[in-house]
Amino acid sequence: MIVELQMTAIHEAAHITLTVLSRFHELSFGWIRLTLGARGEAPFVRSGPKLRACGKDSRTSRRDKDVAREAAAIYLAGLLAERRLCERYPEYAADFDETASAHDLASLQAELGAAGIDAAEIDMLTSAAERAVAAHWDTLTLLARAMLHSGGWEIHPSRAEEIVQRHACGYWSIPGAPAETGQEEAAAART
Repeated sequence: MIVELQMTAIHEAAHITLTVLSRFHELSFGWIRLTLGARGEAPFVRSGPKLRACGKDSRTSRRDKDVAREAAAIYLAGLLAERRLCERYPEYAADFDETASAHDLASLQAELGAAGIDAAEIDMLTSAAERAVAAHWDTLTLLARAMLHSGGWEIHPSRAEEIVQRHACGYWSIPGAPAETGQEEAAAART
């Protein structure tokens, strides 16, 4: 059970970190839990202030390809963080269950479908998410530890954002989507 909780913590920490550092998304309200159903949950939503800061219309953001690609990469990040943990600590591999990410993968497909993006882009999105997870690995592990040691295996979104913003090394982006556009404004919108 301890290994499963650690895997869940790193999975959710990946979603959280990429969401906080994203151009178009933010964490949803409510506690982020590690033991909701079979897995944890770190819900995120499109951020009105971030979308506006990047010149996007929140009313049509569901069909926006850049917004959908970013959401897809955030959904992929949890699974990819678990894979990375297993590569670093092979003893965890026995507890790695890719089917536990079925909900994330279904949400990814829904995001891509709503924006009319071909599923063939998943390889490119996976690469972008892998790079982001690797670049922010220290922040992910710190956040995962904070959740595991919280007593209730949960963390409030504002505390999670504080940890990420204090320890992360910058933003991430998907190739072809300039990370610089609106970043100053998006950062200001978060404060």
